Amino acid sequence: MRLEGLLAPPFAGGIARAAPAVQAHGDLLVIKVDPAVLSAALGLAPPLAPRVLRLDPALPLGHVRDLDVLPNTLPPERHLGYAVQWFGLAAAVLITALLLGLRKLRSARPRSPQGRNSP
Repeated sequence: MRLEGLLAPPFAGGIARAAPAVQAHGDLLVIKVDPAVLSAALGLAPPLAPRVLRLDPALPLGHVRDLDVLPNTLPPERHLGYAVQWFGLAAAVLITALLLGLRKLRSARPRSPQGRNSP
């Protein structure tokens, strides 16, 4: 069988970092693909290469897949959108704090009597 695809580094770590577990029927269950841990669990003398073959979506075997290089990242437009959103929020908080601070200063300032003639 001829396989084609993209040779990529394994996916980054997830939430759980459990050791590989052997199931009752002999399959190896892993939460995270860590070549060093897998090599030790399988007893391989030369360790596994730190690469994963991501199969070509056009191949008729396996499940539906794509070859996005970084599927869990945001495009630059979304980063810019979030940056504008957070800077806008920061500006709104700053303006609100300044307005409330100025209001407090005005109300705390002693008022001089108006319309009275001083002797």
